Amino acid sequence: GHFMTRIRTLLPLVAILLAASPAALAAAQHPLEPLSSQEIREAARISKNYFTAHPPLPTDRLLYPSIILQEPAKAQVLARLYGGGPMPTRMARVELMHYPTNRLWVVTVNLDAGMVVEPIALQAAGTQAAVTASEFVNADTVVHANAAWKSAVSARGLDPDFCYVDVWAPGDPPGEGALSNGTATRLLRCLTFYRG
Repeated sequence: GHFMTRIRTLLPLVAILLAASPAALAAAQHPLEPLSSQEIREAARISKNYFTAHPPLPTDRLLYPSIILQEPAKAQVLARLYGGGPMPTRMARVELMHYPTNRLWVVTVNLDAGMVVEPIALQAAGTQAAVTASEFVNADTVVHANAAWKSAVSARGLDPDFCYVDVWAPGDPPGEGALSNGTATRLLRCLTFYRG
């Protein structure tokens, strides 16, 4: 549908932005200012380089579901805003998901120093990262290609091409024995809506 066409058009642009070489980082004006696009690219680059330099951490098929500001301590913020204190160190909280194993790491990146703050945190097996933009597109494609789904929609007198698939987080999954790839299974809940 139209929405998915727009998402597919934007994905290459997002990939180009993330792959672009980092420019000098613009100084934030406020300690709680969200990360700039340059800071996001730099945090992704630094964390990727860290994984490459530290085998056996994975380096293939890594996704970045979330890169956000790691907020400084309240005392640092207040000192800056009301006491003329120094600008707190800019830190990023980066989630890296290794897609083939469905494992998630949380990495803190010191943007001022250009380095990962150790230790990095491997989340418990089965911890699910936020749904990524590519997963929204992939889920829509998989559902629209599924013969059983097409048959069920058609049996209701609806045209599958006029159906919108809304992708959600799955909620609590069934027991591990029911998952095709155990804890490496990535689940999404797909709801169908008719646009006609």
